[in-house]
Amino acid sequence: MKEAAHRDLKGSHEAQTTNPFTKITRIAVRKWTEERGLFLSDRERNRAYDQNQEDFAAYAYPHANKEELFHISKLFLVLFCLDDRADGLGAGERTEFWNNHLADFKKIRSGKLSPDNAVGRVFKDLHWYWFRDRARRFNRGLKLVRQVEKFITSGLWEAANLERNNPPSLLAYRKRLKHCSGSGIALELLTYISSLGFTMETYESPAFLDLKRTAVRLICLSNDLDSHYKEALSGDFHNLVLLKKHYYHIGLEECIDRVRKEYGFVREVYRRQVYHFLSTGPGSFQEKQQLVGHLHEMLNGLETWARKVTSRYRE
Repeated sequence: MKEAAHRDLKGSHEAQTTNPFTKITRIAVRKWTEERGLFLSDRERNRAYDQNQEDFAAYAYPHANKEELFHISKLFLVLFCLDDRADGLGAGERTEFWNNHLADFKKIRSGKLSPDNAVGRVFKDLHWYWFRDRARRFNRGLKLVRQVEKFITSGLWEAANLERNNPPSLLAYRKRLKHCSGSGIALELLTYISSLGFTMETYESPAFLDLKRTAVRLICLSNDLDSHYKEALSGDFHNLVLLKKHYYHIGLEECIDRVRKEYGFVREVYRRQVYHFLSTGPGSFQEKQQLVGHLHEMLNGLETWARKVTSRYRE
């Protein structure tokens, strides 16, 4: 998973302090991983904890309460674990790995499988328990479930490309990037935080949908700028910088410069869309201003985690 990283937007909220329930949630989540046997080895466990993966949600959702943060942290930790575990497999094994998890995900949804391990428990929470209850409460339907399924199928798509040593076209990669990165999941979970106080009518308004799409682009561009070196070393070509180098036959520095310029352009689009959203559509100006503020907090929190907290991009 190309985790949601984001360069700070000048003029937005300053990087906020993390969620006040971070420490107690970290303890609870680590206890849960041991009880449910999430990690298959000490190496997996040490990597996750050294990278502060269980704190990711605390930076993304500073207003989540203790219950919300616990469940969301478990979900992201499981997704990190699956992604890292797949990265350690050979090409053919990786395809089988994602196929098996996709099959289990669908069986759990249909009630044909009820595993009690960590991954299975989180999948059951998505389909039947905590996340489903939240989706009903906030009238979100199956949006989160579909985002997680697309994350799994995107892992399978990447595995198939690597197995065939067939880099995707730039267009195909851009279409998949939202789901490969997990940024769609992160944005959908913003609606699961009960204290934020915005209406679904405002959240689903056309102007805010445009703003969310642009936020996803910013997250993905920033992430590829941060991770291209590590991915090149691992032989993974699923990165905009590396794909430009492959298809355009130009130097790495020029590819980096082009992606940086695209990032700058998209950031300006984002700023303009903020002004448009605040001046149009449903909801009061105050409600829309608060919603934009929460989006800024999430983006800046992800940037803080990626650049100042985790060692994930430096290993």
